[in-house]
Amino acid sequence: MGLTGRRTGPIRVSGRETVGLPTHKIAHYGVGYCLEEHGIFSSLSCEENLLLPPVIGNPKEAMALDEIYSMFPNLKERRASQG
Repeated sequence: MGLTGRRTGPIRVSGRETVGLPTHKIAHYGVGYCLEEHGIFSSLSCEENLLLPPVIGNPKEAMALDEIYSMFPNLKERRASQG
């Protein structure tokens, strides 16, 4: 997202180089940034928080809940828990 200091090497998203692009252009490739400490709404369930981000770019490339839960099984176990 261009929020850290200078690094070396390429960063490609769907085959497109993103180093040096402005943040808004990187976001159009479907990359987002969520602060770990403040990235959720405590009044919503875990699953509701996962459903909040809008799909940007190609909807076919968006991750389904099943894909997220396969990567992070503990989230599936806690899907009904408050944020």
